[in-house]
Amino acid sequence: MQHSEENKKEVVEQSDSPKFNPVNFYLGFSGRINRKQFWLYGYIPLLVVLLAVPFVAAVAVLIRVILSASVFWVSLALQIKRWHDRDKPAWWIFIGLIPIAGPVWALIELGFLRGTPSENRYGPVP
Repeated sequence: MQHSEENKKEVVEQSDSPKFNPVNFYLGFSGRINRKQFWLYGYIPLLVVLLAVPFVAAVAVLIRVILSASVFWVSLALQIKRWHDRDKPAWWIFIGLIPIAGPVWALIELGFLRGTPSENRYGPVP
């Protein structure tokens, strides 16, 4: 009985959360995002942009530079928020610089492991 009351409370807390803010989601470094948001709203759109860069490059170098810088910034913001969801500081992003093992570790932690199940120092459960 107590378990169902906790579930109801969790649903109410999630429904009280603020609406999706795309500016903060893609450009901000604070807060948390879950695995679904990380893949669905983060890396799939980035993949589409990255696939478009070679075609745009034929048109203008400046557009390619702007797109590349944008992809880098958004990727950084998304990864930091996933580290926050795992209750780890943004400095963990540098694990990806370790040859071979670093990117694999980051992919597993950010892409496949669940975040902390309750509120942590970076914010409420997304």
